Amino acid sequence: MEVPQLVYIKPYYYLLFSVPPEHHSAARQARLETPPVGGTHYLVSENPLGPFRYVTDAFMVGDSMTALYSGKLIQAADASWQFMAFRNNDPVSGHFIGDLADPIPVAVRADGRIIINAATSP
Repeated sequence: MEVPQLVYIKPYYYLLFSVPPEHHSAARQARLETPPVGGTHYLVSENPLGPFRYVTDAFMVGDSMTALYSGKLIQAADASWQFMAFRNNDPVSGHFIGDLADPIPVAVRADGRIIINAATSP
């Protein structure tokens, strides 16, 4: 778990963290039965000290090229939540980019799931 962030979005505390594909545990890989991805994931709790749990095994943002890494949730001036991350690798070519992504709107579902780009999510 790298570059953690603890953020409160009522009624949950979110512990965001990043993981490269090569650092997934064997137990996680066996449970998911899919190739690991790199990106930003999160755990949820009702208490800032935990215990934290997964709401979903799916990454908030993740892919095999680790296109976005070290993601953070930020609150915009209008109080909306946005996701920002380091643009690591091009998702098609795999070439290094090395800059910051523009803020991406997020939504928080009642069950605690964070949905990126809420405007286009089903």
